[in-house]
Amino acid sequence: MSKQNNLIGIVRKYPILRLIKPPDPSLNYNKRYIKKLVANTAKDGAIIIDVGSGGRKFTSESISLDLNSYPGVDVVADAGKLPFKDDLADLVILSAVLEHVPNPYWVVSEVLRTLKRGGSVYVEIPFLQAYHADPADFQRYTINGLKNIFSDFRILEAGVCVGPFSAVAFFLRKFPTIFFKNAYIAKSIEVIVGWLTFWIKYFDWLLIKVKRLHVVASGVYLLATKGKLES
Repeated sequence: MSKQNNLIGIVRKYPILRLIKPPDPSLNYNKRYIKKLVANTAKDGAIIIDVGSGGRKFTSESISLDLNSYPGVDVVADAGKLPFKDDLADLVILSAVLEHVPNPYWVVSEVLRTLKRGGSVYVEIPFLQAYHADPADFQRYTINGLKNIFSDFRILEAGVCVGPFSAVAFFLRKFPTIFFKNAYIAKSIEVIVGWLTFWIKYFDWLLIKVKRLHVVASGVYLLATKGKLES
């Protein structure tokens, strides 16, 4: 594991360090959308699996799965080898996960296997974002590319979840780090620049209704169900 990845792990292990961490450079249009989706799914007996959660908990009953045993993680496992039986889950969440796996098709196949028929998968993935290894970084997707890898599902919605000003804020905080070989110095510079530039993301609210926003979006999303439409 690289020094950069060690730094990410240290921040997650010691929450006190989050006090100096700058706000997220990305403004996600879909925060309320996800919460509503989870709330509508979380009925008696519903099973929600948050893959690559980093310890996040949407509800007390949702299953938080991650590759590492961060605080809050319920199941430690590889997203490409989900330790669940077939036709189990009502909802699987893949938020900022597929860019970090070497073969996203394996993950998609595992989600298809794990979901009940009629169960849903919600996905978010970067389109225009700087490299961010956690623990690695492999790919970016357009909306069409995201639809393609979920072609075995019935796609309900797809669109932009993070706008272009967030991409600018992200690139600005990452750009100065390329001039420093020492990972600790680079991270310190990123923290400083992050505090100076995070506010740029709020301009994305001005673009939320722009029809061709997907052309320059920072992130895209997809909602799909297991079970294709009858022909």
